[in-house]
Amino acid sequence: MQWIAKKVLESFTHYKKHKQKIPLSTAPSNRRNITASRKHTKKFVSQKRGFESRTDTADFRIPNLHRTQAVAVWDLRNHKDAYTGFLHYEMDSSQMDLDHVLELHVVRDAFDRVRPTGLHNKTSLKSHLSTLLNQPTNLNFTTSEINQIKFRGVYRFQREYCSPGPVKTEVEAGLVHYLKAANYRSQRLSRKTTARIQDEIVRSYDAVSDGLYEEDPLQRNVLDLLHHNLTAMRLF
Repeated sequence: MQWIAKKVLESFTHYKKHKQKIPLSTAPSNRRNITASRKHTKKFVSQKRGFESRTDTADFRIPNLHRTQAVAVWDLRNHKDAYTGFLHYEMDSSQMDLDHVLELHVVRDAFDRVRPTGLHNKTSLKSHLSTLLNQPTNLNFTTSEINQIKFRGVYRFQREYCSPGPVKTEVEAGLVHYLKAANYRSQRLSRKTTARIQDEIVRSYDAVSDGLYEEDPLQRNVLDLLHHNLTAMRLF
């Protein structure tokens, strides 16, 4: 046993004496020093044209409109759904939605592209737009299905219209193409309903534009942007 232990000790001594060291690379390490500040290499690329952040459409919505504006809306619409012509008593109240005719996200997109100037700030502009958009002239009771189909069509149009690049003066086929292509629970809009929706959007735009003042540069900019938007929809 002593002879075996002696041989092992001699082999280990020989290895330590003759082993070669592995040369270290002179190339800089790819590992980041954990004490050094991190360099951010990602760049944020906005998917929206002309603005960096998107305002929540809820900021333009006034709660409880079903209770506060119901009577005024039915009276203004002659107790009819302006999209279908159905009378109030012909509709199932449990399947009705109160729709913003000029969709809130259309105005939101215009609002987000406006820049505050001088003494004019966007807080008062947002409040003023919210008041205009929640008037009976921009509200209509319709079926839940039609409300969903209309929203989807307008939303998809806006995605195309607000895509990166130069401001569009028109989108191929206009809003009518997106309204006809939209569906909800396998239902689609009839040609007559589609035409009525487009007519009501223009009427609501007229009502909103009447409440915007040319003397205020921010309100004037919103009005111009909305006009461009509806022109691209081919509603004018």
